[in-house]
Amino acid sequence: MITVITTTKKSTDEAKRVSKLLRHIIPNAKYIPRGRKNISDIINQSQDIDAEHIIIISSKQGVSNQMNFYEFINGGFEQDELFIRIFEYIDPKIFNHKKINHRGPLSTSNAVRSEDPELIDLLQKYWKIDLNNKKKLWMMLDKKEYSSYISIMDSTSMQRLAMLKIQVRKRS
Repeated sequence: MITVITTTKKSTDEAKRVSKLLRHIIPNAKYIPRGRKNISDIINQSQDIDAEHIIIISSKQGVSNQMNFYEFINGGFEQDELFIRIFEYIDPKIFNHKKINHRGPLSTSNAVRSEDPELIDLLQKYWKIDLNNKKKLWMMLDKKEYSSYISIMDSTSMQRLAMLKIQVRKRS
């Protein structure tokens, strides 16, 4: 199934870069530029292409600050109660990569689940992470207090391609 990735209206360049990164690491992902489309337009376009999930990256004060997840259930899209708060994003250009040469899925070891089980469950569902089957793109996770650091690596060279400092939160 397809995962649609987009941004909120008036998104920043960073939010667009995060969206395009996700397009590379999530299998069958399609990036839809938001432009002037409202959320209903995005939902209708997603239904037209039989999308299973929608991920929306929002921005605040010039930086990406949130990743919201929607799942197609009972004929419509419903927002997940969990979302990811983004504190920091370091894109491939910072690590001297013009682009990511491989496509997803990301893989990681089963041992990572113990670091942050709630996050891994969320990423398995929406990012389609593959546990224990090593792919070209590898995800490393480091949990420090309340935040998690996700590093996206090239599994052959073990070079870091991108990094996110995040936290899983529940809607109140």
